[in-house]
Amino acid sequence: MKAAVAYNRAQVVLAEAEVPKAMSKAIREGRLEVFASRN
Repeated sequence: MKAAVAYNRAQVVLAEAEVPKAMSKAIREGRLEVFASRN
């Protein structure tokens, strides 16, 4: 059971590491726009 939990946590960490890469790729390809707002 502990091994399964550790494995799942590792998978989450790996997936979270992909998010910034995917976002920067989408921005470069024009599929995602970033808006800065000032309040």
